[in-house]
Parts: sequence; structure tokens; C-alpha cells
Amino acid sequence: MRIRIQRLMAALLLLGAATLYAQDDKKVNYYYPEDFLACTGVDNASGLFTNPQDSFNVIRDESVIVWLSLKYIPKESRTIKLVWYSPRGDKYTESRTLTVNKEEFYRKYIRVWQQIGIRDLDKLGQLGQWRVVAVVNGKPLDKEARFTLVR
Repeated sequence: MRIRIQRLMAALLLLGAATLYAQDDKKVNYYYPEDFLACTGVDNASGLFTNPQDSFNVIRDESVIVWLSLKYIPKESRTIKLVWYSPRGDKYTESRTLTVNKEEFYRKYIRVWQQIGIRDLDKLGQLGQWRVVAVVNGKPLDKEARFTLVR
């Protein structure tokens, strides 16, 4: 009886480990987002963001920049695109698709950013919470950039 219980427990532990591995395997992505945020500037020399913010004023601020840094661990070419969604949930715009070739393996990270003007968005009724999704090889990443537009 004791041997059967031990075998059953060992089988359950193995099943549990296999389930955890399968769940982790589904989440494996060749890109791991380090930072995905809204800001007011990017330093051209370093490629780093400046002045991250959660809220932007359409009267005071001219634009919003969404900045994404990804750890880069691919074995093949990848495409990256940023898709902007308005507070209504409609797709507002998207960046051009950036293709990272497999010859660029020397990079440890990829930084992507896009800027949109926000001055006229008040007139278009686009105040509220925005979200930006990074799409890698046609699949959205789990992490999103979110910010609010106010007057």
C-alpha cells in the first residue's frame, strides 16, 4: 500500500512538473520586453527614453512617444510593429513594420519607438486612456504601454 501511494505521488509530481513546463513553454517568446512606456522624448545618442509619463495634456504637450525595449534572442528574422488604440478601442494608427534580420544577432536588445501628435485629438473626442500593443511576428506581446490624454 505504501509503495502504491509513493508511486502515485511520484506520478502526480511528474504530471505537475509537465503541466508547469507546458505552461511556461507556451509563454516562451524570443523577445522579452524590458520597458514599454509612454514618454516625451528619446535621446538620439543613447536611444534611451526621457521623461516617462502616464498622463499627457493635449494643450501643454505636443506629442506622445511610445518606447519599447526588447531583449533579443531570436534564431530567425523577426518583425516588430506598434499598434495604437484610442480610448474607444478603435485602432488609431500603427508604425511601419520593422524587420530585424538574423544577421543582426550581435544585438542584445532592440529599441523601437513611435511618436504621434496629440494637439488635435481633443477635437476628435480622443481624450482618455490609450493603449499601444507591440506585435512581434504577427502576435501581440503580453505587455502593453498605456497612457491617458487629458485637457
